[in-house]
Amino acid sequence: MSQLDSSWHVVDEWWPRYTGGLTAELVELHDVLRELNEQWEASACPFDVDPLAINWTTDIPQSGPLRTNQEENWSRWLAQLIRDSKGAFTAAVFDTGLDPQGLQVRCEKAFQDEQLHDRRVDIIAQGPDRGVTVEVKIEDEHYEKTGQAAYLAEKNDQQGRTWAHYLLLPKRKSDELQGSFGDRVRETDSRVRIDPVNDEERPVTVLYWSEIARAIRQTILTDAEPSDHWRASGYLFTTLIEQRIMDCYPLSTIERIQTERVGISDVTRLQTIDPAEQLAHLKATHTEVHHG
Repeated sequence: MSQLDSSWHVVDEWWPRYTGGLTAELVELHDVLRELNEQWEASACPFDVDPLAINWTTDIPQSGPLRTNQEENWSRWLAQLIRDSKGAFTAAVFDTGLDPQGLQVRCEKAFQDEQLHDRRVDIIAQGPDRGVTVEVKIEDEHYEKTGQAAYLAEKNDQQGRTWAHYLLLPKRKSDELQGSFGDRVRETDSRVRIDPVNDEERPVTVLYWSEIARAIRQTILTDAEPSDHWRASGYLFTTLIEQRIMDCYPLSTIERIQTERVGISDVTRLQTIDPAEQLAHLKATHTEVHHG
């Protein structure tokens, strides 16, 4: 034990020097989260603190309300928010509007084709005249079949709907996305698009998890979805997206880093997470709320 204590003395001497370069950003992040707490408290929504006020960054995937190591569970939660939306959330996320009247949302919809074989769509939402598919990814980097699954969704549509197709992934996977599709990936109108390579694929729009979190935050803060159940579900989902997928710092962690001796998990987070990215995400989200 004496050797361990002496090792901690080394860490105690090193830690202030290591965090010194991050101090300004962490202080600003702390202030922003405090300001956001005030904004949530002043809003008409039923929540008085920011989703990042609570720490849900446990390393155990099975803890909490969601098994975070299973992409299917993330799909089902997102599908439920799409299904129960009265239109504000889906309009904020998708390029095409989805009429909530008669909207059908299914998960893991399988399509069979003699040439392309079996393809499965993670989320498919079908309204009276429009449809959307979403391929949900977190750590899985097999993106190549997304365009084919989109094609089969349209091929099996008997109502001639207008379709939009999305590949949802963390922004940190942008290099892997580029590696999968090469020059077929292009930016247009602030969106990233994947061009089809043949007639048996459809164009796909890249959607980032940060955009989902931002859309939920804006929808709740502006009271755009009337259901308390939707807002409660969306609030918790945002907490998980930002802390488990985007690796955002919760307020309690920032306060502990600034004032206390920290553990190895905190060292790891500071090595891999850039506070500037979280600042940009939060500022952009709430600037849009203020300015519409």
